Amino acid sequence: MAVVVPARDAEGTLGACLDGLARQDLEEPFTTVVVDNGSLDGTTALADAHPLRPVVLRRPRGKGPGAARNDGWGAAGEVEVVAFTDADCAPAPGWLRAGLAVDADVVQGWVAPPEGVDRGPFDRTLWVSGPSPLFETANLFVRRSWLERLGGFREIVAHDGRPFGEDVDLGWRAVRAGATTAYAPDAHVEHAVLPGDWLAERRRDGLFCDLVREVPELRRDFLFLGVFLSRRSAALVLALVGLKRPVLALPYLVLLAEHSRARVGVVSGRAALRILAGDLVGLASTVRGTLRSRTPVL
Repeated sequence: MAVVVPARDAEGTLGACLDGLARQDLEEPFTTVVVDNGSLDGTTALADAHPLRPVVLRRPRGKGPGAARNDGWGAAGEVEVVAFTDADCAPAPGWLRAGLAVDADVVQGWVAPPEGVDRGPFDRTLWVSGPSPLFETANLFVRRSWLERLGGFREIVAHDGRPFGEDVDLGWRAVRAGATTAYAPDAHVEHAVLPGDWLAERRRDGLFCDLVREVPELRRDFLFLGVFLSRRSAALVLALVGLKRPVLALPYLVLLAEHSRARVGVVSGRAALRILAGDLVGLASTVRGTLRSRTPVL
């Protein structure tokens, strides 16, 4: 089998990823392919010097991780299964063994930030605690025969030149073509906690309109009530529609307080204002996306 890791400016996290791969306990050897997607830091040098001795490919800057993953699995040789993870992820011991133990064409695994790591209220990380309609490539196993059949990852949605949702598209094209899917709860990957730009992240919400247009299954399996990105976005719309009736704002205020508590551990007025600002930016983005793509998502 092979593991493919796309990396771009990942000098700060790639070492932990490769360390995790070096601790895997498969009886048979596997190939690791690191695809440097035009890094401007020491990503390539770190990969070249690592004791795991991965195959290192170098791409020019400009294309997204889907193109890097395609180069990676294409260079992996005649393997039966390709496992994908990211340069900001650290596979736990037993990750590959647990993923390969599940007999399916596409297998997802568990993703969460490391325990005990302090998280700022608006840091970026990832959780996947069960079968996900987004098929996140932070932890995804795909039979190579299906990658060949599907032609790998496609660039279907882009924002400021950055592709979006190529893993969602691959997973659902596989499902439509008859691939079997499963979830491996014991295949663990830890996702690093990284500083994020809260408002910039929310400006990307409008891309889900384009993604739902291309992958309509998300309306059933991902969107709340088939239209909203979350319960909170639905409650925000209700609050704005009923501005003259304060009682209609109560569901949003409750969810805002819950999210503030989840982010900072308490119901903080400052955090709540930042969350509200992000929610308003996200709603404006989805309204623009709805008009642009003619696909309603709020």
